[in-house]
Amino acid sequence: MKPYIALAAVVACSGPSVESQITITEGVYGLLDNAQGLAMGNADVYAFGPQGQSDPLGSGVSNRDGVYQIGVVGEFWLCVSSSCTNAIVNVPAGTLVRYDWTANGPDGGQWWSYSTAP
Repeated sequence: MKPYIALAAVVACSGPSVESQITITEGVYGLLDNAQGLAMGNADVYAFGPQGQSDPLGSGVSNRDGVYQIGVVGEFWLCVSSSCTNAIVNVPAGTLVRYDWTANGPDGGQWWSYSTAP
């Protein structure tokens, strides 16, 4: 296969970027995938207050590309059904913070944080 054909195939399959799918102006967003890099669509994501898993401060559902977004600011735990962040997430007003989650089998998964964008 010619190198330029292989590159075109990779680009065509990569899909839209996470950031290009975000519509909120402040809050938390990210990508949910499994250990093989496959998107986890239609997955619930919750933001719970610092006191723990009571009523969520906000929630979202990932789209078919595995992208979720929750328009909530302040301090909270970010959770999917089997795993929460190891530390409290802090989202200052007027900012977007990215947290991705990768499933790693029956033991849950791991959250990955990124820098805050103004």
